[in-house]
Amino acid sequence: MIVYRGESSSQPSEVYISHIPFEPIQISHVQTTDYPKIHTQVVFWKTSDEKIIEGLLTFPTDRSIGPFPLLVLIRGHFSIYLNTYEGGIHLARTPYSIGVFADQGYAVLRPFFKGSSGYGRLMRNSIQGDWGGKDFDDLLEGINFLVQQKIVDPNRLGIMGWSYGGFMTANAITKTHRFKAASAGGSLIDFISYTGTTDIPKFLPFYMNGWFWDNQKKWQAYSPINHVEGLTTPTLIQHSSGDKRVPPSQGLELYNALKHQNVPTKMILYSDSGHSLSNPKNIVEGIKHSLDWFNLWLKEKNTLLAHIPWVVRRFCNFFSMPVK
Repeated sequence: MIVYRGESSSQPSEVYISHIPFEPIQISHVQTTDYPKIHTQVVFWKTSDEKIIEGLLTFPTDRSIGPFPLLVLIRGHFSIYLNTYEGGIHLARTPYSIGVFADQGYAVLRPFFKGSSGYGRLMRNSIQGDWGGKDFDDLLEGINFLVQQKIVDPNRLGIMGWSYGGFMTANAITKTHRFKAASAGGSLIDFISYTGTTDIPKFLPFYMNGWFWDNQKKWQAYSPINHVEGLTTPTLIQHSSGDKRVPPSQGLELYNALKHQNVPTKMILYSDSGHSLSNPKNIVEGIKHSLDWFNLWLKEKNTLLAHIPWVVRRFCNFFSMPVK
């Protein structure tokens, strides 16, 4: 007889027993709350270099007919995604609760692009010397695949993530205007200033094949801060004030770059947390802030009205008119 903890993308964790041959019997009923019915499936797409990339696609809980607004969730650098239950806010382990977003009508894509863990060292180190390059291309090709399948609405795309996910979010909004809203958490924005202030100063030199004084032009080319001119994506920035891994000054650099170009932005600093938001109260607040932000910019009925203030600011800025 075996005893184990079992769950799936649609069923919260419970304890099961089984004799051999395998015939599982559920013996615990801890998760009795009426959580949202989450439906997640594995999707595959081929990249321009003929690689097959996987992703987890979670559908809106109302099971309406698409195309749906899409939120792309980018993992942290050393983390992986599991096809486990991602229910409501009560089960949230990060400030990006897939269940909450799905319950609000969003599809959520978690891509396993180049550089991801869980596929061996070759896959993991494939972005060495190209942080935000091949991995970003894989991401866009995954979105293109979902658009071609008429699963998602190309006019209602959002992107979010913490740490490396925050970097990829900042990287995305400097490379394309396709995303209509972004939520960047613990984001790395300036490779040189980051390396000089983080508690792991040897981290980026490994991925950039040397220190910044060895190839300063390359470091600057891969830093999102050097490509912020002309940004248009409304961006929420969240950071921990006690973050030693990615200091909050990184988020502040992005915030100021957006603010001084009249791009809608907001920055929120959390106390009682380190690099990740471990405090449950902060996690819940982070979820709510991101949800409010995406609802403002991606909900179909709100899209036009939400953009009116930004359009006025851009118009006045073009003609050098002061705007309060």
